Amino acid sequence: MVDEISLAIAIAALVVSIGAIIPLYLDYFARRAEKRRIDLEVERVKYDSTSPIESEWTIRIVHPTKAIEHCSVEIQWANGAKDWLPIGDRTTKIYDIKIPKGDGLSFRVPKGSEPSISKIIVKDGEKTIFKRNFRDLPLTNP
Repeated sequence: MVDEISLAIAIAALVVSIGAIIPLYLDYFARRAEKRRIDLEVERVKYDSTSPIESEWTIRIVHPTKAIEHCSVEIQWANGAKDWLPIGDRTTKIYDIKIPKGDGLSFRVPKGSEPSISKIIVKDGEKTIFKRNFRDLPLTNP
């Protein structure tokens, strides 16, 4: 009888200790995911430009909470095809660049295309950090 009570107490202690450890692990993984997350603002701007390409629209990425080491922007057209957007303030076409924490950068949408039914995808290297329909992005002034 004493052995059965000791066994029950040992099992209860084990269950309680496991129950106490699980929230610690959940909290650890939640904080780890939060550290990796990058918050940013993505805007669309109606702005005619000829450099580095002719464009009527600009996608502006501003105020990232962390540096984006290899930032690039893709546009996914209605037919499923994807194109990389070049950076707006360069004379040569550059598609991948670092954006420091709190800074911003513009990417040009080629003229003659209809971006209103497309998706905008912002990446850091191969990792997608933002994806939204073009028409759902806030329209801002140049």
